[in-house]
Amino acid sequence: MKKIKFFILAIVAIGFMSSCVDSLETYENYDSGLRYSSRISNLHGEIGIEKVKLSWINPTDKVASKIRIEYGDSLFVETDHLVSDYTIENLSSGGGYEFTVYTVDQFGNKSVGSTIFLRPYSQSYISTFVESVTTVKPTSSIQDEDLIIKWSNLLGNSFLRYTGKMSCTYTINNESVSEVLYSGNSNNEHVIIPDIASPTTIDFEFTMKYFPIINNTLVTDTVSKTEKIKIIVDYPIENVFEKIDHSLCRQVTTIPFDNTTQHSSGYGFYNLFDGSNNNVWITARPDVDPVNGGNAQNNYEYPVSFTIDLGRATPISAIEFTGWEDYSQAPKKFEIWGSGDLMTGKPDSYWATTIPGEWQNDWHNLAMCDTDDFNRPSIRYNINPEKHKVRYIRFLVHEIYKLHVQWGGVYIRIAMGEMMIYKQPGMISRIEY
Repeated sequence: MKKIKFFILAIVAIGFMSSCVDSLETYENYDSGLRYSSRISNLHGEIGIEKVKLSWINPTDKVASKIRIEYGDSLFVETDHLVSDYTIENLSSGGGYEFTVYTVDQFGNKSVGSTIFLRPYSQSYISTFVESVTTVKPTSSIQDEDLIIKWSNLLGNSFLRYTGKMSCTYTINNESVSEVLYSGNSNNEHVIIPDIASPTTIDFEFTMKYFPIINNTLVTDTVSKTEKIKIIVDYPIENVFEKIDHSLCRQVTTIPFDNTTQHSSGYGFYNLFDGSNNNVWITARPDVDPVNGGNAQNNYEYPVSFTIDLGRATPISAIEFTGWEDYSQAPKKFEIWGSGDLMTGKPDSYWATTIPGEWQNDWHNLAMCDTDDFNRPSIRYNINPEKHKVRYIRFLVHEIYKLHVQWGGVYIRIAMGEMMIYKQPGMISRIEY
């Protein structure tokens, strides 16, 4: 019996000594002033696509050495140093997760946890959401032959916030063009397609990157949405004309076979563009000026020709002129030719008018005009149906409106009070979705 009592006392003594050793170690760990980690504050969560981003404020007591985040069924992550935010990915539970964040000191002691519940979005949910929401539709316009596609007030979209990043692909003149834009402007965006010189249809596809906004909360991940539009560029259907600035118009005097000699200084070529029907341009006639009148090279026969420099290349669309003394000697039957360039250094034969000249191979035939109706204030001819851009227009007058004037005679010359030249109105564009 004494032996048994002694054995029990020995076991108690050993246990007591072990307890003292453990207490001593714990005491020594904190003898230098160390304490258990304090908890974090201001735990915040941002929801992404199958992931969340947690952020918080760490305690300032400098005890914590790392972070531990526990979530789901026994899932956790632990950092190797102290951080103030962390992103957890590959979250697939549709029911959401409870995330608890701890600080951990250098001895592995956890603080009191801070908990937040978050439900990340699945990829399929986001895809369905993005497909269903309406985006900001672009507009298009033509400015100086450039097509401008513009998106305005992108921040006004309640469901998608533009990131300032987009790409586009379009086909024009059977050529495919791709662009990537990083404007950084999240409210407005534009794409410029230059040199739209003729009517065309453009298949335009664009992809914009957005942050989805769900329940007024910004999703942390970006998504892309691709859309297709068709841009149609053409001239207005309305019969609208725009008068060319006459200050740019000049007489060309360097072309052989052109009848550029005026009847007198009082009937100058500039009278065609001075805005007054009373000031007339009259070319010289052979019996007054047998050297320069008519076309001396044509033996004073038709066609009588003259050329006008419009100042710059433009697609002209109509001409209109008033006559002189009831259109006496106004052009009745004539051709109009146009060119963007004026060929120089050519022999005289190149400019011949009595037979088809070589110059006609380099110029556009804009119109063949003829009328028997001169009983109106002015006569307008629609020309240039192909809408060629020309700077120089050359008239070959084959016949004038032959009225006998009071002093008698009909002459191989031209007389007009005013000429108006109109250009094709600028092209317009529209978008089809």
